[in-house]
Amino acid sequence: MTRLVFITVWLGAASVLAGGCAAPVAQVRSPDMITVEGMINIWGAEPFTGIVLHTDERNTYVLVLDDAEREGLLTPVTARVTGRVYVDTWRGQPFAHLDVTSMELPDK
Repeated sequence: MTRLVFITVWLGAASVLAGGCAAPVAQVRSPDMITVEGMINIWGAEPFTGIVLHTDERNTYVLVLDDAEREGLLTPVTARVTGRVYVDTWRGQPFAHLDVTSMELPDK
């Protein structure tokens, strides 16, 4: 019984220390550009909506777009998007974000 209590206390202390030493989520950034293809949709309800891209491989990215790109985007649409990936929070959870540098949409 003493051994079980020790293990429980040790695991609890380790998790507190690990949480206290962890870097903020937004600091996890990739230096590489990636290109992904998938379906772009709007997720969430106003005022907490986000534009997300879902790939066939079941990856999901929150797209970081400027106002002009957001304004002219009609969803849902399939697109090829290039940008830099980083992890940040969205709706209170860590989520992959794609800082978009270019986006290829189908011809209208």
